[in-house]
Amino acid sequence: WSISSSQTESDYYQVKIYSTSESSISDYSDNYFTIQQASSSTITVTSPNGGENWEPGSSHSITWSSSNLPGSNVGIQLYRSGVYITSISSSTTDDGSYTWSIPSSQTESDYYQVKIYSTSESSISDYSDSYFTIEEPTSSSCNTPTS
Repeated sequence: WSISSSQTESDYYQVKIYSTSESSISDYSDNYFTIQQASSSTITVTSPNGGENWEPGSSHSITWSSSNLPGSNVGIQLYRSGVYITSISSSTTDDGSYTWSIPSSQTESDYYQVKIYSTSESSISDYSDSYFTIEEPTSSSCNTPTS
């Protein structure tokens, strides 16, 4: 049964099955069922979402919110200046958080973003809203001049 997209939404539908040769032989669904528009699927990156400053060799939580995803896993990818760099996780549970251990050899840049996508339907995805930074902290071993 292909339900038309223009079908009126309701919580009170029943199906009636009947004999075409003897219309007095019939039965209705025991209970009501619902017809409603499918909710749209979404993923929203919440961290890193722009402005963070993370160090190579450190660990941070990549976080997101999602709703109505097909399947129960997401993938996480790293981009630099809009170009794919590497997969952080090809599949992790869609629980809203993943701890990423940044490799100590990670190239430093101010232009990183993460992409989180549904592993069941890769077109459902989101990127960090803005760039975040991965770099070693700057330190100064220079003494302040006195004269």
